[in-house]
Amino acid sequence: MKPALKPAVRQSTRNGGLQLSYRGQQLALQPTEASLFARLAPLLDGRHDAAALSRTADIDPSDLDWQLAQLEAAHLLVEGEGWSPQPDLYSAEQAFWVLEADVCRVKFGEADDRLRNDLEVRIARGEVAQTVAEGWLVELGYLLRQVPQELSLAVATAGDEATRAHYVEFFKEECDHGQMMYDKLKDWIAPERLLAMRPLPSTLAVLNMYRALASDGPLSYAVALMRDESTPLDPAPAPETDPYAGLRTHYQVPAPVVDIFEWHAHLDRDCEHGFFPLEIFRQQRWIDRRTVQALRQRLLSLFETHAMWRRELANYFATHSVHERVPA
Repeated sequence: MKPALKPAVRQSTRNGGLQLSYRGQQLALQPTEASLFARLAPLLDGRHDAAALSRTADIDPSDLDWQLAQLEAAHLLVEGEGWSPQPDLYSAEQAFWVLEADVCRVKFGEADDRLRNDLEVRIARGEVAQTVAEGWLVELGYLLRQVPQELSLAVATAGDEATRAHYVEFFKEECDHGQMMYDKLKDWIAPERLLAMRPLPSTLAVLNMYRALASDGPLSYAVALMRDESTPLDPAPAPETDPYAGLRTHYQVPAPVVDIFEWHAHLDRDCEHGFFPLEIFRQQRWIDRRTVQALRQRLLSLFETHAMWRRELANYFATHSVHERVPA
């Protein structure tokens, strides 16, 4: 194995030691361990096997094995064999992990308001009006109901049979979920009114961006899924940040509606969907730096569009009801 440290891993000093953070999880290294890691980290680039690491970093093989096992158990390492040594070219897996660093920075690290909005946290804490909570569920339900169309585009633009097969399997897993949630909404809101409601302009902006990414090709839609899908490594939300706990505690929403939306939110983590996009990347061999930069821009634009959607949704439904979205 030629281990590589995931680009998403963040380092910070703590009590004379070092704390490594990844997807909301932390690994604390004591001062002696931190000193060992400081010598080792620059060499965790996918180009050195254990013998080379021990020799170059001047670390005893047994100490090296112990620290690598510690890092691997915390999911901080990946196999770097085959990573490109050229600055303008990435192996496909290497490109995925580079892009994952952007996902983790926004989801679990520091990000400004352009890229992240705390609407769900405010729902969890009961800080928004009943009409905002209702609007969030209705607009989210509309987006999820459109997922089969997006996935159909991803299948159509897959480019090769292996990639297409992966997207077809993902389609089979996901295609019914949006309608399942919409059916629960129709038990709460009269079906004729629910189906007549116009989505907010920002909801359409989010929807159209997903369609554009799916039409652009398999990697563009894969980065969209990197933003959306959770992994088993992601921490479960605490009660004070869990919107579904907040819906049950602070708002009058039927339990079956909350249950189906919560089920879908946890499904990605349970089914390990968060690393499904890696399978799409693996169908490529090499990806040049310009393409990776373009994918980064699309990913960050998607985060920005979602944040805009949450802002408009909160502002609009603070003074309007979902029933006002039905034409007179």
